[in-house]
Amino acid sequence: MHIESTYSLWLVLPLVALAVFISWFLYFRKKSDPVLPRYVKWILGGVRIISLTIIGLLAISPWIRTSQTITEKPVFLVFRDNSHSMQPLTDTAATVAHRNEILADITDQLGSDYVVREYLFGEETRPGSQWNYLDELTNPEELFEYVRGLEQVETIGGLLIATDGVVTRGKDFPDASRQVTKPVYILGTGDSTLHPDIRIDEVIANEWVRKNSLFQVRVYFHVDRGMEQGVTIRLHERNRLIESKPVPQPSQSQGYIDFEILAPEQGTMLLEASVIAGLTDKNTDNNEKSFQVKVIGKDARVLAVYSAPHPDINALGQALSGSPQIRFEKLPVSDFTVIPAECDLIILHNLPSLKDPLKNLLVEASTRQIPVLFIIGGQTYPLALNVLDGTVQISGHRREPEAVSGVISGLFSAFILPERLTEHVEAWPPLEVTFESFSGSSAREVLLTQKIRSIELNEPLIYLSKSPGGKLGIIAGEGIWRWRLHDYLEFGDHIVFDDLFSGLIQYLLNDEDGNRFTIDVQEGLTGFSPIRVNARLRNPSLELVNDPDVTLTVTDSAGQKSEYKMGRVGKFYELMLTGFPEGEYQYVAETELGIEKFRQQGSMLIQKKKVEQLAPVSDFSSLRLVSRLTGGRFFTESEGALLVEEISKMKPADIPVRTESKWYELINLQWILGILILLLSLEWFLRRWFGTR
Repeated sequence: MHIESTYSLWLVLPLVALAVFISWFLYFRKKSDPVLPRYVKWILGGVRIISLTIIGLLAISPWIRTSQTITEKPVFLVFRDNSHSMQPLTDTAATVAHRNEILADITDQLGSDYVVREYLFGEETRPGSQWNYLDELTNPEELFEYVRGLEQVETIGGLLIATDGVVTRGKDFPDASRQVTKPVYILGTGDSTLHPDIRIDEVIANEWVRKNSLFQVRVYFHVDRGMEQGVTIRLHERNRLIESKPVPQPSQSQGYIDFEILAPEQGTMLLEASVIAGLTDKNTDNNEKSFQVKVIGKDARVLAVYSAPHPDINALGQALSGSPQIRFEKLPVSDFTVIPAECDLIILHNLPSLKDPLKNLLVEASTRQIPVLFIIGGQTYPLALNVLDGTVQISGHRREPEAVSGVISGLFSAFILPERLTEHVEAWPPLEVTFESFSGSSAREVLLTQKIRSIELNEPLIYLSKSPGGKLGIIAGEGIWRWRLHDYLEFGDHIVFDDLFSGLIQYLLNDEDGNRFTIDVQEGLTGFSPIRVNARLRNPSLELVNDPDVTLTVTDSAGQKSEYKMGRVGKFYELMLTGFPEGEYQYVAETELGIEKFRQQGSMLIQKKKVEQLAPVSDFSSLRLVSRLTGGRFFTESEGALLVEEISKMKPADIPVRTESKWYELINLQWILGILILLLSLEWFLRRWFGTR
């Protein structure tokens, strides 16, 4: 105990002297006092001295400091991996009960020497002791960052982590734990055995298709460690089975299956590709993938304009004859004075030329975002293409056309190419190419590159590009009609040629940007993730405007509606939706521009996506490394009893000791006031008893 004061404690001596003097003056100044006996005077004098001394001490404000040494238990941290991959695939209740029993025994063993604190981790780390396996990610980096934060305020004696080692964000367990200074004990859960597994990696399909048209869907699958039993891939629209195809060689590592689907009259097709495997496939959460295809409910009008009649135009028309939803029209350039109101694609053969530069018409096509396919010939005038803002740049005019063959580009992904295209391209006769160099927009898809005799060049022979003015296609030479003719002579049909150019035309057509009011909803939505919705509105001059309000109404499968007002970003509209669980939703966007009313509707599919279940094999090797690096031990679930025994032997290496100080001001002690009142009351009582005042 230590006494301190605002004023010097030496003042106590004068205070005591003053109290003695006052007591002497009151009771001992007169040597004879017939009223008070002598022994009473000594009692009253002593009481007065003590009372005055206490009052004086209160006046100089002393305080008392006491110190106490406290021994604390160190903290032992128990972390439970709460991610999806931790959920047992079989015998769920028994497995979870076994895990809880192990951790409960460990907590009991540590309770006498440690303060045990339990946490859950996954997407984030937080206090908790009950598994629910709802975290969609595992982030060890965030876990050990949390541990380092606790070390700043707590004395950590050790850690126990119950996890399967599957990491889906940040550093892996060994890298994330390198700065941990305490031993890490690990309870490895799950199965580290590499079982046969098949999953769907990707689904490729056109985002937009024409009504009543056949379109392809390609489903890519991946097989790990082979499958002994048969595998089937199915395609559903909502709950209706469209087609089912067996995987020819399920033991191969990867491959794809193509489906051909007939588009309906209109609407949005909500499709799901799923794989059905035998009993050897232990993990089925990665066996399906959902996607959607939007159907354009109107016929497409394709206008082929030529400087002179050419068999290339006829070849394209014949290739599209199997697509009744496409109206193919031929027109000489002399009659091409205005772009019709209903025009979805323009094909220019040997145009623009020096005689017919078509400057105003090209500007109008760009403004209206009408796709254009150029077939470049000897009469094409490159400078006339400058109105396309550098999207297409042609140079190097040859004196004589060069015979150029094609080579399929391995990077092309704009649409699905015919199966036997490579064989046909190698056999097709060369095109007549007049220009040497083709450049422009970097956002282009090269379908064929050039080959002159046996020398392959980097220059494109056929390529597609996107620009602010819409989609463009370039065929660098004339003579594609020979390809179609050669197919029939060599292979007995036109199927590959027709499929190739039908796909090319469909790609150029599949663009709804011509609508004056459009709504775009991002794809690949997962439950409760943010959803970005964009909208564009154009006036009659096709200029972007966003003056009027746009309302978006979203309806869930139960018929409950939610209405939103879209915000404005630049000249566009944008809205971020949050909090939507998995399911199918319908949306309607409406706005008014003057007396015109616009309305767009569609649907969005929000699916449950478990990232960790794509490959939920426990990574015990990484977990063992963590234990070695930190001085801990690794145990599997089957070795739970050994883990409990090991933990029971643990004793704190350093017992934290701290000193706790408390401060007391004398004036705040109630018992001091009680003593003072008691002394003054005693003095008053004795004086009254013996007849003095």
